Amino acid sequence: EELDGHVTELSEAARALKRTDASRFKGLLLAAEGSIGRALELLSPEMAEDNEQMRKRVEAAVRKMSAKTPYSELYLALSEFSTKRVELSVELEYLLIALRDIISRKTRSDAEPLFFTSEDELDRLAREFDAKRPFRLFEAVCEAYAANQKNANVATLITELAMKISSCR
Repeated sequence: EELDGHVTELSEAARALKRTDASRFKGLLLAAEGSIGRALELLSPEMAEDNEQMRKRVEAAVRKMSAKTPYSELYLALSEFSTKRVELSVELEYLLIALRDIISRKTRSDAEPLFFTSEDELDRLAREFDAKRPFRLFEAVCEAYAANQKNANVATLITELAMKISSCR
């Protein structure tokens, strides 16, 4: 809430976004991770759109990870992730934060989300996971993130991540 106040005080664009699309505004604040400068930077139309599209790709992947989804559908969702290493790193970080939200929500119903902007969506997803699956998924994404940092082939990395996630069932 403190970041919200500072950003809306400093930016007309922030005030307008908060009025017209509260969920997108909340997503922007979460992506800024407490940094006023980063929040203001993310308000630029191009950065805001890139951030929103990245968040949508991650949410779609999480939905496929939570259901009894065939490998092909999971792979299709993950193949929407960027082929650029730096952008893929951010998407994998978002994926880790989204899984953290699910783990936290399964253990504490009042846990504050760091990725999800909709409490209802987070609650729905948390119910779809058994107790151990989110931890196994988190570990698989951590391994993919580490491999990406070591310059692994991005296409291979996505394929292997989809296979690991499918085997976590």
